[in-house]
Amino acid sequence: MSTRISLPLAGLMGLTMLAAVGCTQEDADPPADPVAPTGMSPFSIAATVSDASVDDVAIMLAEFIDEVDDTTRGVPADWLVAGASNLTAEQDVVEAVLNLPGGSKVIEVCNHLYAEQAMSFGGQHGVALPCEVAVVPNGDDVDVVLLNPEAIFGLFFHDVPAEYAAQMGGLADTVRSELEELVEDGLAGTSSQFPREDVGPVWSEDDLAQFRSMDHSIEMDLDIPAAYASQDDGPTEFKAAFVAQLLERLTFEGAETVGSSVPGLTADDWRSARPYALGLPGNVSVVEVCSPTYAGAAMSTGEHHAPALPCQISVWPEGDTLRIHVLDPNFIFPVFFSDAPAEMMDQMGSLASAVQQDIVKMVEAARTDILASQPE
Repeated sequence: MSTRISLPLAGLMGLTMLAAVGCTQEDADPPADPVAPTGMSPFSIAATVSDASVDDVAIMLAEFIDEVDDTTRGVPADWLVAGASNLTAEQDVVEAVLNLPGGSKVIEVCNHLYAEQAMSFGGQHGVALPCEVAVVPNGDDVDVVLLNPEAIFGLFFHDVPAEYAAQMGGLADTVRSELEELVEDGLAGTSSQFPREDVGPVWSEDDLAQFRSMDHSIEMDLDIPAAYASQDDGPTEFKAAFVAQLLERLTFEGAETVGSSVPGLTADDWRSARPYALGLPGNVSVVEVCSPTYAGAAMSTGEHHAPALPCQISVWPEGDTLRIHVLDPNFIFPVFFSDAPAEMMDQMGSLASAVQQDIVKMVEAARTDILASQPE
C-alpha cells in the first residue's frame, strides 16, 4: 500500500537514510579515560541467544509463558501472554505476538496480581501497561530486551500517594526480577547468555524530574450519553461500543484490507496491532496502534527501542465520562529514544508530531462516529 509523503514523512526519509549510512564517527579518538554514566536506563538486555532466529526465540518464550504455571516456580501469580485469551482453540499462542518492521517481535505479558496493584491508583496508568518483552536481531545473535519496570513506574506512577511510593518501588523490583527469571527459564537449554545489561538512554535524577513534569498523555474524554449513563452496565457498554468504533476506523494487522480510512492522515498504513483491545484491571481497555512507516523509522535508531512500541490508547469509564488517554509520542520519542545520534534526533520531532497528529485524528473520528450513532 502506498503512503502519502508529507513534510514530516520527508524528514523521516532522511532519518532512515542516516541510519543506513551510519552515524558513528569511527575515526574519532576514544576518550582517554571513559567514565561509565550513572543513572537509570529504560531498556535492559535480559538475554542474548546464539544459533537461533528471532522467530525461534519468540515462539520458545511465548509458549513457555503461556504453558507454565509460574506459581509452581514460587511466583505469587502466573504471568500470561497478553492477548492469548482472545485466540481461538485453533490458534497458537505465537499469534498473540506483535510483529515490528525489521523482523523484531514484542511479547506483551501481564500478571494480574501486579496489574491490579498498579491499576488501583487509577485508569490513567493504563498507557504504561502491559509489560513488553522484545525479541530483536543483533547481528548473528538474538537479544531479548525488557522495559525497565523501575523506569516505567518512576515515570508513569509518580503521582501515587506518598505513602505508597515505597510499595511501588518494591513492586518494580519484583516485576523486573520475575521477568528476568522468566526469560532465563524460558530459554533454558539454548546457547544463551543473560547479561541483564541496561541499554539505551541514561536518565539522571534531573532528567527524571524534568520528564515527570511533562504531560505523557493526551486526554480526549467523552461524555457518556444519558441512555448509557442511566444503566448499571451502561458505561461499560458505551466503552465497548467506542472501542469497536475505533478498531473499525483503524482496521487491524492481518485484515484483508489494512490501513485506516480516516482522511487527512500523513500515513495510510495505520492499523491496530490486534483485532481486539487488551483488558486491564479497573475496566480499562488498551488499543494498540501502529504504522509500519513510522515504526520502521523509529526502529532505525536501534532495535533495543522495540519495547517502546506500539502506540497505546487507554479507554475506561469513570462516572459519566469515558476517559480516553493517548500516550503522547511527543513524550515517548524524546524521552525513550534520546540515545539516538544527534543527526537522527533532529528528525525525531517531525516523527513524533506526525504520529501524534494521526492518532488524534483517528480517535477524533471514532468519537464523532459513536456520537452520531446515538439516538436523538
